[in-house]
Amino acid sequence: KGQNPFKYDGPSPDPCLRQHADQIAAIRAGKRLNEGRRIAESSLTSIMGRMSAYTGRALSWNWVMNASKLDLSPQRYEFGDLPMRAVAVPGKTELI
Repeated sequence: KGQNPFKYDGPSPDPCLRQHADQIAAIRAGKRLNEGRRIAESSLTSIMGRMSAYTGRALSWNWVMNASKLDLSPQRYEFGDLPMRAVAVPGKTELI
């Protein structure tokens, strides 16, 4: 529980219902509902957490977007096994 436990007492709507309600409202208003940026930024936030945990280092959004050379995509897109990556060790794994 900790010294200062946090408890949220606000509304907690069903995310699926909220998504449908937002989509219907956008259609009725003749507007587009584009969650692409939010989804991409959420994914990058997860990747940044992984990078920090694997390397034991702090990093910034700006560095990840502009300087990082990390490429998580496979060298070739084909069926079959992927090569095993080395086990990450915080403080020893290189931040790229």
